[in-house]
Amino acid sequence: MSGQGTLGQLLTHYFEQTIQRRYAVTSGYVYAVDGSHMERSSDLILFNRLHTPKMRSGVVPLIPVETTGAVIQTVECLTENILIDEAQHLQQVRALPTECPVTMGLIVCAASELSLTEIRDLLVEQQRDVPLTERVSAVFVLGQGLVLYDDPMTQEARYFPLESSRMTALERGEDTLSFLMLYVCSYLNSIEFIPPNFLKLLSTQHIPAE
Repeated sequence: MSGQGTLGQLLTHYFEQTIQRRYAVTSGYVYAVDGSHMERSSDLILFNRLHTPKMRSGVVPLIPVETTGAVIQTVECLTENILIDEAQHLQQVRALPTECPVTMGLIVCAASELSLTEIRDLLVEQQRDVPLTERVSAVFVLGQGLVLYDDPMTQEARYFPLESSRMTALERGEDTLSFLMLYVCSYLNSIEFIPPNFLKLLSTQHIPAE
């Protein structure tokens, strides 16, 4: 679904109230300064407003992956096919070339036909051959719980998986939205951005802009 739908509007409101002022939230296309870009727009992009030029394709914002902290796909009701489709989209975003920071990829659902355990098992299987650096970090089902990576020894949640990490399902009920905000905001607070060299775009395929 579009990030402008009911769930997207809700999350946009919450993030605008909680993330640091250096960040902004929008829907749009993610691209890299080497010219590679996504053919499909992303629902919610949390990006560093200080280092992001205002570029558009028609009326749709273009956001460089080099200034993107997180991309969130929003779903009204999660099914197996939608889970796979959204996971593949986020994996393609995360595969865009960038030195830092690492872009977090999340799926957030208003409801789900799948249990948290089924989401975990499907995502583990879907990402089995996906490089660690491109995997989806977590899935949140509001009012139910979340699926994310943790350290099996300490049970500490992770933003991104290591070889030793496991994907686990956690029931958090009505606290799931608060866990989402803490998870994303704590990551955004932990990263620093190196302003990208946009001159590289001059020697690559043109990215349409207004």
